[in-house]
Amino acid sequence: MENKITKDMAEEELIVLRDEVSKYMIEGDLRRFNALAIKRLKEIQCYRGVMHIQGLPCRGQRTKNNCRIELLKARRLQLLARRKFPSNRHNLLFIIFFFAVRFYHIFLL
Repeated sequence: MENKITKDMAEEELIVLRDEVSKYMIEGDLRRFNALAIKRLKEIQCYRGVMHIQGLPCRGQRTKNNCRIELLKARRLQLLARRKFPSNRHNLLFIIFFFAVRFYHIFLL
């Protein structure tokens, strides 16, 4: 088969081409397959799954010199995970108190 544009192909050639392409997993099916594989790794908490969760390289690359951006993202995620947020009621009281102090401070000046 030679290089041709699809509009220049005969109907028989298009059928052969479609049959060849249909043997492979392409586009949405391939994306869905990869996403499900990564989701499974994350659920079973294996090493590769944990590295995906943290946003770090999972194929054995070193992280001392390269993938700095991924390291910074991973550190931010770890800090957010460690931080314990108070309840919503506590947050609301803190916000009200903070603005009351700021408002009172403006009138004292």
